[in-house]
Amino acid sequence: MKKLLFTLIVIFTVTTFSQGQGVELTGFYGYQTAASVNVFQGKLKARGAENFGAALDISLPFSESSQIELLYIHQDTQLDLDPFVGADTKLFDASVEYYQIGVVKRILQAGPVVPFGAFTAGWATINPDEAGRSSESRFAMTAGAGAKIYFGKVGLRLQARLLAPIQWGSGGLFCGSGGCSVGVGATTSIIQADFTGGVFLSLGDNN
Repeated sequence: MKKLLFTLIVIFTVTTFSQGQGVELTGFYGYQTAASVNVFQGKLKARGAENFGAALDISLPFSESSQIELLYIHQDTQLDLDPFVGADTKLFDASVEYYQIGVVKRILQAGPVVPFGAFTAGWATINPDEAGRSSESRFAMTAGAGAKIYFGKVGLRLQARLLAPIQWGSGGLFCGSGGCSVGVGATTSIIQADFTGGVFLSLGDNN
């Protein structure tokens, strides 16, 4: 269902924003670092491993330096349990997928090398490679920076990025003599980084 939703978002975004605008399609490959989170039995660890994915960037008609980005990331990893007492235990292999939408902001636009910053939000899904275990999804965000190097309509994209599935959320309603206010918060202890390089194809006018 979530893959279908992401596909529909891609179709809607491309249809809505790509008319007469520049479009960049990137395929990338890299390394995603290890991560861990405290659990009741000890510490749950996800091993670092290669990752790959694709990004679709569409220039915005009202901002020459901004693009909408649709992002997909895939990593195959292994989950281990580091108990408070005893040796590490392998739990199962799993794949991790990120489905994201956000904004890429060009910092400088002069010359063939274009530095940029990026922020996306969406969800991350972990798919255990073991019978009897179900997939689990969480709201997730990414933030990164890098550079695009243009060689005409083809270019290279180099990027470093933080990936953060959100584990817990909280909310509250506070009322007093001056009125009421609402507060919402979230936090995560699963922080990963990835370092990727890729090739992109530029279509249309990206200037």
